[in-house]
Amino acid sequence: MARSIAQQWIYAPLRSRVHHILPPANILQQNVIYARNVRCNSISIFLKGKEMSMNKTQEQIWQMIQAMNRTWTVENNADALKNYFHKDMVAITPTDQKRIEGGENCVAGWKNFSGSAKIHYWKEIDPKIKVYGDGKFAVVTYYFDMSFDMNGQRIDMKGRDMFALIKENENWLVVADQFSAFPN
Repeated sequence: MARSIAQQWIYAPLRSRVHHILPPANILQQNVIYARNVRCNSISIFLKGKEMSMNKTQEQIWQMIQAMNRTWTVENNADALKNYFHKDMVAITPTDQKRIEGGENCVAGWKNFSGSAKIHYWKEIDPKIKVYGDGKFAVVTYYFDMSFDMNGQRIDMKGRDMFALIKENENWLVVADQFSAFPN
């Protein structure tokens, strides 16, 4: 089944910066339109007729999530995740029977994965960002599509991710993550 361009290529810059995963320029130009509303301090992204509008806080959070993912998927620098993970973070992963507790342990888990896998690509798809508690707590969900080699095998994986974040000292930090591949 053929996927639409919007399903294939969602990872795109919210500003003029070019991120690591983009479709060929002709596809991007034909299917993605960016519009900034300066009065409302928001950005809208139109993908194949579907609009995603973000206010300034949501935009800041989404840029943080994209930068965090770029750290371990492209830059192969999982140690830098300590700048994004709260010291008391917890994670529920599909490969660990019990939750991972503590930011340092979460960094170690991501480092273990990125150190044993060769990541070919990573895409975030259809993000939803909800902000609560007077702008101090947020939940971010999106779907992902990735491909990597591990133990001599190429693995193509599609799934979903959900982050809980808090704003501490003017920085957004991940306090919880749960991700999994789509069910078969």
